[in-house]
Amino acid sequence: MATVVQAYQFALDPTEHQRAMLSSHCGAARFAYNWGLGRMKAVLDQRSAERSYGIVEDELTPSWNWSAYSLRKAFNAVKGEVAPWWGENSKEAYASGLANLSRALDNWNKSRAGKRGGRALGFPRFKSKRSTWSFRVSTGSFGLSDVDRRHVRLPRIGLVRTHESTRKLARHVERGTARIRSATVSFRRGRWHVSFSVEIERSEPASATCGGTVGVDLGVKHLAVLSTGEVIVNPKHLEVAQRELLRLQRQAARRCGPDRRTERKASNRWRRTQVRIATLYTAIANARRDGLHKLSTRLVDEFDTIVVEDLHVAGMVRNRRLARSIADVGMSELRRQLDYKTTWSHRQLVVADRFYPSSKTCHGCGTVKAKLRLSQRVFTCDHCGHTADRDLNAAATSRAWRPPTVGGRRKTSPLETHVRPAMLATGTATGRPRPAGPGPTLRRKATAQEHFRTFPERINDISDDATAAQLIEGYKQLVRRAHRDGMRVLGGTLTQFEGSVVWTPERERTRQRVNAWIRGTELFDGVVDFAAATAQPEDPLRLRPEYDSGDGLHPNDAGARAMAEAVELSALHRRHH
Repeated sequence: MATVVQAYQFALDPTEHQRAMLSSHCGAARFAYNWGLGRMKAVLDQRSAERSYGIVEDELTPSWNWSAYSLRKAFNAVKGEVAPWWGENSKEAYASGLANLSRALDNWNKSRAGKRGGRALGFPRFKSKRSTWSFRVSTGSFGLSDVDRRHVRLPRIGLVRTHESTRKLARHVERGTARIRSATVSFRRGRWHVSFSVEIERSEPASATCGGTVGVDLGVKHLAVLSTGEVIVNPKHLEVAQRELLRLQRQAARRCGPDRRTERKASNRWRRTQVRIATLYTAIANARRDGLHKLSTRLVDEFDTIVVEDLHVAGMVRNRRLARSIADVGMSELRRQLDYKTTWSHRQLVVADRFYPSSKTCHGCGTVKAKLRLSQRVFTCDHCGHTADRDLNAAATSRAWRPPTVGGRRKTSPLETHVRPAMLATGTATGRPRPAGPGPTLRRKATAQEHFRTFPERINDISDDATAAQLIEGYKQLVRRAHRDGMRVLGGTLTQFEGSVVWTPERERTRQRVNAWIRGTELFDGVVDFAAATAQPEDPLRLRPEYDSGDGLHPNDAGARAMAEAVELSALHRRHH
């Protein structure tokens, strides 16, 4: 038996009087939130102004503690003055707004200090009447009704009828396997809802019916393609309802809506049209959510391990031609459902690296194509000739993905996201093989001692002609070795050469290219014959005969040649000065 926290949501069917009371409680939570935010903002602004006057820290205006307990204590001391109507609502409504404010301020402070991941958060803003209506209840008389299974109990409001039966939760409560922790009432999608946070004991899950591992490739043309060959059709709920939605929106545009500039109120016909639009959007969202729940439940029931891709959906929807279709799929919602369902069922959810080229990688031999346009729906490998559907090949390739290791350990740091995929192949998008190890760990500052792989450690060590010649030859070897083992050559930028070399525009472009190479991007156009390297182990770095110009560098590799000339000029400069 495992204890988890699960939410049970029910749609409410309140009376007119109960609707007014629910709205009043949501307004009370919003009022308490705005009151606390106003006081906190005034104190912070005053302290900031006093610091600008040169006042020492000990003499500043005393700061406020923004913990939920301190905010509730301060509000209770002045609620008779700022909110003389406070007795009309439950105390839980005010406590809910202040708790939300405490959490928002804490998240802002941690984000400002760099202790919170994700995007940077700004200072909390005041809530308007158009924001989401909600309040939370954690104490008092709330829960399921003792009379029947079609009512819930809320403090100060009483019994509220539900649209559906609450028997699924009531049976667990009666058996003693569930405990209701809190209840959140909200107005969403044109309806009042109550969501119970329940601590419930779940029985041991049954074993998977099929077992094994399955790769899932999400897309727009198909909702999902499994590595087993099964294709899940995309129902396109929003696209199907688009005609009716456009008709209603045109209807609303012809009617008198609200205008804040002229203080014009909306007509009743406009309000009725908005209700119909909201109802249609609700039907679309419910149908999409229901389909994703059925798909995620089925995957968890049938397979032990599920492999999905770490898709950057926020970046994908920036494509204005595909944004609506991508948003209609619900990729993030499916991954969220798989996340908690695999945890409850003791399954494993593997998230492939965001930069893993699953669509470009051949499932047969592992070769990575240089380019694969979105319009190319059939994948054809240039190396082995393997042909398959693009999405099916991506799903099969994702199935074989395994979390890479960095230095003998699992990748855990967010700075280690750009790790080469674990699947290796001879022949890649750059014309060179994948390294035998995990490859470079990008977006990490590397020291010169780690990656400056020359015979003398630095150019300052040049003392004679033999050392200079050794440095020049060593750099030529570095270019080819980097192609062989995939390692970065320099630990810093090329600023170390600027003091002794006059940089022409051509050499400045070369410096930019080498610096880009340091950051992990592609630079050189040299092609190394690795097939010949296997046949001739005595010279594994030998270039193809038609490309060999005598100095060991590719004739088109202008960056490597110019850099070698720069090193030679620097060596001559130091010997003569």
